[in-house]
Amino acid sequence: MITEAHAADDTALHADEAPHWLLPRQAGSPVECLRRIRWICHEVPELFEAVLLVCATHQGVPRASLAAAIQRYHPAVAALSVDDVLGLVNGLLNGGRDGLEAVHRSRKNGARRQSPMPFLRPD
Repeated sequence: MITEAHAADDTALHADEAPHWLLPRQAGSPVECLRRIRWICHEVPELFEAVLLVCATHQGVPRASLAAAIQRYHPAVAALSVDDVLGLVNGLLNGGRDGLEAVHRSRKNGARRQSPMPFLRPD
């Protein structure tokens, strides 16, 4: 029979294995952060999911730094400026998926939604 103490020993991480960088207000070294963000951007092609994952796993990193890293590594925003990507990050954190998509549509190269009335031209 497995006791709680036994189970805790099996699941406990050693100090050198613990993902301290996931804790709030922890950033980790810049090199480690860039490596993780690059991996996330290459493995998660959908922009919303990638930005959400980067923001959730790097809470201690300033938003401007996250935006610069996302702009550098995610192909969907490579043509945008860092300020535009910062707007995407802020849009996601303040308005979820709808906030991110609204900001992305408003940028020069962002995807536009189809008009429900195609005979009307967008201004």
